[in-house]
Parts: sequence; C-alpha cells; structure tokens
Amino acid sequence: MRCFFSIEIPEKIKDEVIKSQREVKCDSKLVKKEQLHLTLLFLGEVEKEKIEALSEKLSQFKFPSFEVQLKNAGVFPSEKNPRVFWIGVESSEIKKLHDQLKKTVNSLGIETENREFKPHLTLGRLKEKCNLKKWVEQNTKTFGSFNADSFFLKQSVFDKNGVAYETLAKVNLK
Repeated sequence: MRCFFSIEIPEKIKDEVIKSQREVKCDSKLVKKEQLHLTLLFLGEVEKEKIEALSEKLSQFKFPSFEVQLKNAGVFPSEKNPRVFWIGVESSEIKKLHDQLKKTVNSLGIETENREFKPHLTLGRLKEKCNLKKWVEQNTKTFGSFNADSFFLKQSVFDKNGVAYETLAKVNLK
C-alpha cells in the first residue's frame, strides 16, 4: 500500500489556491481541487500488517492543534529548472509534528525519506521546461490560514482515472 500522512485544506482556501493554479500557462499535470492537501510525511509502500500496527499507535498519538498559514508561491527543485510548483506553508509546529510522526513510523520498522522536510501545497507538475519566475513573483501573498486540528493517514489508489486518496485513519489534535 502506497501511503502518506496529510492535513486537509479548508474549501475557502482551496478556492484561493485554485485561482493561482490556473494562472500557470505551461503544459502541466494539475492537482485536482478535491485532492489538494499538505503532505506531512510520505511513507511509500507499506505492508498491510505494518499499517495495522501504525493505526494502533496513532490511536494514542498526542499533539496539540496549531495554526497553518499558506503563503507565497515557489518551485522545486530550482527556479532555473522548475518541475513542481507549489504554495508555501508557514507554521512553527508543522515540522515538530512531522518529526514526531517520523519517529513513530520508524519505531515500527517503516523506513522514511531522509531529505529535509519542506512543507508546501503542491499545485502541479510541469511536463515541459517552463519559466515560472513571473508566476512566483505575482503570488507573493497570503492565501489564508486555518487551525490544523487533525491529520490523516491516506493510501494512494491508482486506477484508469489517475489517483484517488483513501483515508485509512484520522488523528485528532488537541
């Protein structure tokens, strides 16, 4: 099972983000509005037995709710060679939640990526080389903020229509 942890985005903020997404005039694969989310931790392929153990651990997971602000646009890996375009995330707590989740997951023998966590909201992936410098500059603004009071363990399910995300567990933050 291909899994990840995510935080859902309120509809009102998704509407603002979609307006900026539509400004990108390059050949790209856009993330659908209903699939917009903040990835907390990507797990990749995980065996069903480990998901069951993880769900059990998550039932005792404790972390306070926190404020998240979506602000400014950017690209990965670089402005000269953009492949992914996104909206930034400002939150002092999201990194702490990521780190705590990573420890929990690793304690069950589930391997995770070692690269630095850069919280962001992916809007799309470019299919060809494209200059997004102007788009990034025009989207230096705040898209909205919200209280993150829960997160989800999700599974990516692939079919002829692309990918869908199925919720495996919800964790409420206090």
